[in-house]
Amino acid sequence: MSTLPQTGHEHHERIREHVDRLPALADMLEQRPVPDEFAPRFAAEYDFMTGTLWPHVQVVEQNVYPELERLQQNRHSMAHLRREHEQLGELIESMGGYMDRVEAGGLNPTDALGLRRLIIQFYATVKTHVGEEEEYLRVLQANLSDAEQNSVEHGLEHASTE
Repeated sequence: MSTLPQTGHEHHERIREHVDRLPALADMLEQRPVPDEFAPRFAAEYDFMTGTLWPHVQVVEQNVYPELERLQQNRHSMAHLRREHEQLGELIESMGGYMDRVEAGGLNPTDALGLRRLIIQFYATVKTHVGEEEEYLRVLQANLSDAEQNSVEHGLEHASTE
């Protein structure tokens, strides 16, 4: 039987697999012209962001953060992590604004720089955010009953199967 931190780590590893591809993707945007392979690679990572990562964020907001806030009696609110979730949503939306130009192969240098900046910001935010979430899962493991942990874990597992 896995533990809550193990379940969270498994989810985060799937996220890291994609997020760790982003620096190379961003570097492609420095080339002139932007290589043809950028468009399908960016589309695949964007699909991951919208189809897997964003639903994961919503599950964490519903299943993990409320338990942490309850345990901490809101003294150490999860507000900063919720703000990062909002920031990630805004970055995803902003990256989506470039999709038509990416698919058309029409990124001018200004577009390429703007999209590169968004990709790097997204990468940095996710990398630090995931590390912090894993620490909080250890807090839950140490402070929740087995039944409470199973409930949170079930919510995370349910999200990964959808």
